[in-house]
Amino acid sequence: MHFLPSQPKTTRFSSSSFQRNRLRAATRLRQQQKGAIDGNWRYWVVVLETCRMHYDTLAGLRLLLKHEVHKLTNFNIYASFCISVTSKPGLRMGTGKGKIKEWLTQYKRGQLLLSFESCGGRRTTQRVFKLLYHKLPVKIRIIRR
Repeated sequence: MHFLPSQPKTTRFSSSSFQRNRLRAATRLRQQQKGAIDGNWRYWVVVLETCRMHYDTLAGLRLLLKHEVHKLTNFNIYASFCISVTSKPGLRMGTGKGKIKEWLTQYKRGQLLLSFESCGGRRTTQRVFKLLYHKLPVKIRIIRR
């Protein structure tokens, strides 16, 4: 899963699917911790400024990462596109709001933007970091665990 859904799913805590997902998350966390000991690192990209990003920016970033790491790793982009921008500015009364031109997502300072596992070798990982710094329009910090 590369993008989170735009609207959060409503789940009941007593449902079997919720319990199953909780068990899967705990198993995944154990595997990540075990991988960190073996040498597989997990990276998180954190936004250092409050900003709004276009859907096209994050979709281009996803394609760039997919091309660069050659499907060697899984990565997640955390975004909920809930801000719509319309084509009309809305200066005159009675003409309607207009069609939706683009979708935006808002990030606050310190919010998680992206997470991925180590991408093979050290050179590949450094190349991915360089691409992230140049592609994203905001300042970011990469955290390794």
